[in-house]
Amino acid sequence: MASILLIDDDETFTGQVERLLQSAGHRTTVLTQGTQAVDTLHAGSFHLLILDIMLPDISGFEVCRRIRRDGGLFTLPIVMLSSMSSDEEVLHGLAQGADDYMTKPCEPQNLLQRVHALLRMASEDNTTDELTQLPSGDHTRRELQRRMASTDGFALAYFELLALREFAYRSGHEARSKAIRHLGRALLKVGKFVFKTEPFVGHMGGGHFVCLVETENAAVFGEKLRAAWLNHLEAFYQSVGEGDAFTASQHGGEVPLLDVLCCITRHDPKVPVTPKAMFDTISQIRQRALAGKVAGVYLDQREFSGH
Repeated sequence: MASILLIDDDETFTGQVERLLQSAGHRTTVLTQGTQAVDTLHAGSFHLLILDIMLPDISGFEVCRRIRRDGGLFTLPIVMLSSMSSDEEVLHGLAQGADDYMTKPCEPQNLLQRVHALLRMASEDNTTDELTQLPSGDHTRRELQRRMASTDGFALAYFELLALREFAYRSGHEARSKAIRHLGRALLKVGKFVFKTEPFVGHMGGGHFVCLVETENAAVFGEKLRAAWLNHLEAFYQSVGEGDAFTASQHGGEVPLLDVLCCITRHDPKVPVTPKAMFDTISQIRQRALAGKVAGVYLDQREFSGH
């Protein structure tokens, strides 16, 4: 059973969706104002957001952007709803950070299937994530808290698959899942090569991963991971039947290829800090990187200025 937030000012529609989700065993909360979203999400414990674009106060696009900028919320799965169905509108919605996009009116069972698919990929109910067989998001947060209570320093390396939403829209959800699993395996393989001790690699949902690693060589880890990803990218696209898309992108095509963003901060045991503060730092680094629309490895300069 999941806790789901629904933001839409259409009472008839929200009533139908509430009954649908509750009949499937989920808890629901309904808002009609987009400006209430971030505070409500922080005050509760939600597993997924269903978000309408046309809201009375601010647009669903802006709500989505605010959530993706928030260090405690940016991995939350979001299903965006709209009466607009052109490819341009769909891709714009996905570019704002939505994990899925559905056109109104939507078929109830199709909506439920999409919701369940995202919940499975972002599940925190178990220690092991079902999709990747890596530690789940909840397990990862507990491990982070445990390490922060010790006397040893470490680095938190956050990895994100860029253009994953656009890739899934064009290639399908199975190809999306394969890309996520591919990155999870690469993190483990490269981590074992770079570090003296095996790194902790957790899946936070979607294309988001967190690795807890030795501070030394943390940046090298990010660089080698991205190099390995790009080196095998053409073979991956061919494996999911998208070889033509890869070739087209190499000749100026407009569709972005899957790429990897890495943001790294360091925990100094002598400096008291909370897990939320570390994720806030990662979120700030991530926003600066995304503003430049450049993948790569980005360090917390306050912590790595001497490296």
